[in-house]
Parts: sequence; structure tokens; C-alpha cells
Amino acid sequence: MADKTMVKLNIGERFTLLALIANFNDYATYKIVQKLRMTLAPDEKENEEYEFESLFHCPYIRYDKDDDGKKIECQFEEYGRVAPKCPVHDVYCEPTGMMKWKPEVAAKEKEIWLGNKAKSLIVETLTKLNNEKKLATDMDISLYIKFVKSEEEDEEE
Repeated sequence: MADKTMVKLNIGERFTLLALIANFNDYATYKIVQKLRMTLAPDEKENEEYEFESLFHCPYIRYDKDDDGKKIECQFEEYGRVAPKCPVHDVYCEPTGMMKWKPEVAAKEKEIWLGNKAKSLIVETLTKLNNEKKLATDMDISLYIKFVKSEEEDEEE
């Protein structure tokens, strides 16, 4: 059996990691990444516990003919479990990719078990982002500390 590593991640870190590993689509890593995605994604019990809501935005856009074709977008946005209708344009809103959950459970951590290859993919991705100065959010930095810095500390011992 392959060696495994356990890391505790909160839901924000898990969603951030899901977004970071979205670009691994080569055949050699496909199965590993798919399993990692399933491990990181919330299960049905967590969906109920966290009460996830997505941010939706009205897709209505028009171009003003009098003002040099200036783009005018509807500003209606709303969080919900299902897409709301824009009250002005009577069209269903589209998801923006942003989510929120109950604040009481935001810091709750889940034990995530990773094989060596999955962990090395994560470390490689986070190291590359750090080298390119692209660790842009608190979640990116938190993941960098948990995966890259902790690995460096293990190697020093």
C-alpha cells in the first residue's frame, strides 16, 4: 500500500485546492486527481451542515448606442441555493463561481488523506505559484504553509 499523508483542511482551503488542481488533465495523473477531487469536495452531509449558497448575477447586457457603444450590465446579484430571476429583466441569473456557507462552520477542519503522488502535485503547484508571486489569497498562503513549509520542516528534521 502506498504511503499516505494526513492534512487537516477547512472548507475554504478545500475549495481553493479544488480550483488549483483543475488544470491537471494529462492521462498519467487523471485517476489520482479525480480521486483527490472527490476527497476534497463536500459530501451530502456537509452540504446540509454548511448550507452552501452560490452567488448569482443577472446576465443582461446591452450596448448604449448614444455613448459610443458603452457596455451596460445589470448589477443585480443574489446568493441562493437555486438561481433567482432578475426582478428587472425577468431572466434567470447565472452563477458567478462565488459561494458562501454558514460562518459557524467555516473553521471546521476535515482530515484529508493523500497519497504521495497527489501530495507532490499539490506541493509542485503551490511552489510554482509562490515562485511566480501568485499566492494571491489567504487560502493560497494557508495551503502553501500546510503543504510546502511543513514538507520543508520535515526534511530539515
